[in-house]
Amino acid sequence: MSEFRIPSHLILTPKQKEQLCSLTVSEFTDIKWESQIRAVSFLKKHGILPVETRQDFKWQTRYSNIPKGIRLLQCCCGTDRTLTSKNIRKSRQNYEFVGCLAFARIKNNRDKHISVFGYLRHSKKCQYQRQISSLHKKFVEINGRNTKECEKYERDTQEEINEKYKKNFENFEKEFEEWRKSEEELKKIRQRTEKTRN
Repeated sequence: MSEFRIPSHLILTPKQKEQLCSLTVSEFTDIKWESQIRAVSFLKKHGILPVETRQDFKWQTRYSNIPKGIRLLQCCCGTDRTLTSKNIRKSRQNYEFVGCLAFARIKNNRDKHISVFGYLRHSKKCQYQRQISSLHKKFVEINGRNTKECEKYERDTQEEINEKYKKNFENFEKEFEEWRKSEEELKKIRQRTEKTRN
């Protein structure tokens, strides 16, 4: 590569290091803004706003120095888990390692200037992972809603069955009672007939 130095805190395979070092200077992002307000739209576009980073676990913090205002982010799809130590916190959402090279070093200077250096182009496979993640969230949401609907249908169906069973049982009791009365009447008639013959 050029005069730029790849941050040592990134978790990279030898192949990823080689790929990053083979990139030209123009392929890297190196921007500085006079105020944080002007930087917001750019940071939001690339999903590297501090708030978004906590919600969208597509990025992971690899290094943070609060007094110096430095944060180093790396794409989750560019992290080979076999290279990480056990004490490194895993992302809440698992992404498949596809060798993505994206990373961003963000620095908030004391004079309120903000600068970003990094490689912000996610690979096609990485972008596909993001789409799959989005679809998975929608599936969970829809599936959860359908599950609730199914449970409601099951409850309603069970209530309907119980109601029908109750009515059928009540009808059966009435019919049985009528039959019992008719049997008693018939028995009385027989007894009277027997007495008449005698």
